[in-house]
Amino acid sequence: MSLHEPNPNFHREYYPQLDFSHRLWCTTTLLEVLAGCHMEF
Repeated sequence: MSLHEPNPNFHREYYPQLDFSHRLWCTTTLLEVLAGCHMEF
């Protein structure tokens, strides 16, 4: 097994958590941007 080959279990176990965190971060950032725009006007 090569060290350069990705571990299939890594993506299966951790990718959903990273994807959820990424979506949560994007949603929070978007809400902050929208809130900032509403507060400016």
